[in-house]
Amino acid sequence: MVKKTGNKWSTDKCGLCGKAHNRYSGKLDDHGIEYVICGRTHKRMDVTGKYYRTKRVVVGDKIQFFPTVWTKEQKYADYVQDQFSKLKDYDRRLFEDVANGLVSEG
Repeated sequence: MVKKTGNKWSTDKCGLCGKAHNRYSGKLDDHGIEYVICGRTHKRMDVTGKYYRTKRVVVGDKIQFFPTVWTKEQKYADYVQDQFSKLKDYDRRLFEDVANGLVSEG
């Protein structure tokens, strides 16, 4: 059974088909490794950790690999949480400045 992660992934150049992919849904396999499916070749590509599926091309007597680097799009909830943490930090510093000012005034 495929379990979706809710993560969206993008890459500038797919290692399987060479095209850009945007907002591909992440899925988990039985081992907990997140992957996406290439829309052109319909093959699996792991997106997390050290697991990158690459395209292997034989050029003359050499084998070249074209890795796919995936970037995870930030969820809106994570963005909002980051903004609140910045505001909390700003409020804390402002409170410290006011408290230090009051202490220095006596």
